[in-house]
Amino acid sequence: MAEVLSILDKGRVNRSVAVTNMNEHSSRSHSVFLLHVKQTDTKADKTIHGKLYLVDLAGSEKVSVTNDKCVLWLLRY
Repeated sequence: MAEVLSILDKGRVNRSVAVTNMNEHSSRSHSVFLLHVKQTDTKADKTIHGKLYLVDLAGSEKVSVTNDKCVLWLLRY
């Protein structure tokens, strides 16, 4: 758990903000966190891998109005 909190804190420190067409003094930012999960059954010698994406798009403005490049990029995937 300490490792996860450390990584989240590193993201908080490196956070950047940007202006949108709706708010020139925006303090909002988006967050994308990818967690790789690996489970190993040593008796059966089997490993299962999974991915968990946690996404916070920070705000509810319409992308067509804000022209938010980050959201437009994320929506491509």
